[in-house]
Amino acid sequence: DPVEWRCWARETSTDWWDRIVLQVWDESQWLRNFRMRKCTFMELCELLSPALKRQDTRMRAALTIQKRVAIALWKLATPDSYRSVANQFGVGKSTVGVAVMQVAHAIVDLLLPK
Repeated sequence: DPVEWRCWARETSTDWWDRIVLQVWDESQWLRNFRMRKCTFMELCELLSPALKRQDTRMRAALTIQKRVAIALWKLATPDSYRSVANQFGVGKSTVGVAVMQVAHAIVDLLLPK
């Protein structure tokens, strides 16, 4: 009998981030949830991009810089668990932890010296 093959990646939804936050939210929603305006968020992403750029692999596309920064800010700004943030953004729990650390290191390395 052939062995059933299963993909190791879970199906997740990124609709909330891709279609709601980025395209629909107004300034008050950005301020309330991310503690900054969308234009400030985009500027922060641009400043952190040298440290946060990642390459796509054959297995999956890299998270965008914007999504990585948003995950980190959301985790730091709310009492939400890693699991809740992961479900909110359609990523794995470990991805949330990695994003928080990468963004924190990027802030220290790139913005603290200024």
